[in-house]
Amino acid sequence: MRKSAQLAMASLGIFLLLPAPAQTPGVPQNGPLVKVTTHLVQVNVVVHGKKNEPVDDLAKEDFTLYDNKQPQQIATFSIESVKAAEESASKTAHLPQNTFTNRVELRPKAPISVTVMLLDGLNTRFEDQVHAKRQLIKFLGELHPEDRVAVYTLGQT
Repeated sequence: MRKSAQLAMASLGIFLLLPAPAQTPGVPQNGPLVKVTTHLVQVNVVVHGKKNEPVDDLAKEDFTLYDNKQPQQIATFSIESVKAAEESASKTAHLPQNTFTNRVELRPKAPISVTVMLLDGLNTRFEDQVHAKRQLIKFLGELHPEDRVAVYTLGQT
């Protein structure tokens, strides 16, 4: 019993000799701690004029964004269009040979968009599948060589 009391006293002595934990300057130790998280929400917009022509000369100031009737700040703004891509390609420096990047503004030949379609053969009625396939064939007939399209099918193996 005496050895355990001596061990407890020695441990207490060592504990008292240890330095106190460091405190962060400027942060109150007994006040409430507030943590804040922010999220960047992307909002895509397609704008057409009165004659259904695409409008691509808009600026950030042309838009007002509301959330629960409260105006929100637009943090970033970009235009994705064929015209904007051509203008950006003419303004950007060319990369050296065998140099690759994922930055869109440095890849003028990169596709602006990709269309992905899924034909659901498991959950779609047969009559609707026939109609969907006819529309897909019509759509594929209107593609241009620079269009990027992927077609997936879901069915039994």
